[in-house]
Amino acid sequence: MTPEGEEASPSSPRPIPGRAVSLVDRALDIALGATVAVAALTVLAQVILRYLFNRPIVWGDEFAVMVFAWMVFVGAAVVQRDDSHLSMDSLVRLLPPRMELVLYLVRVAAMAVVLGVLFVQGWVLAERFSGLRYPAMGISRGFLYWALPVCVPLIAYYLLRCLIRVLRQAPDAR
Repeated sequence: MTPEGEEASPSSPRPIPGRAVSLVDRALDIALGATVAVAALTVLAQVILRYLFNRPIVWGDEFAVMVFAWMVFVGAAVVQRDDSHLSMDSLVRLLPPRMELVLYLVRVAAMAVVLGVLFVQGWVLAERFSGLRYPAMGISRGFLYWALPVCVPLIAYYLLRCLIRVLRQAPDAR
């Protein structure tokens, strides 16, 4: 809906904030796909070269671990975007809507606390290990830990976006 209450046509340009959000969403999807592909290809190449040609990639294991860490946290942001983390909510769905909302708010609060700890500790680890190098790759070990301070704010942003959506849909919000 437009501010005037009219339906926006599919061909009408999206507002700048909407475009920026869409670009971030798309960039995360691409980053997640790239990390999955790169990790899989690295491991496949490592296996083929090691067992078929007896010539392992020296840096393959270090690189695969680093890419896997980034894949986990980029993937967590992508999954949080739609609030589609795996959950077992059979019993929660039996509760009255108000209690279900309370449990959702508790979950969001717990996630926010954990994200805060992950952000701070990720930053500390990234700085602490930035002077150390991976032996085979020769790059900073801090790059592994920068996945946390880079991805945690994205996860938190999507958590907040989901919270706002749930609160707007809550029965008492109308």
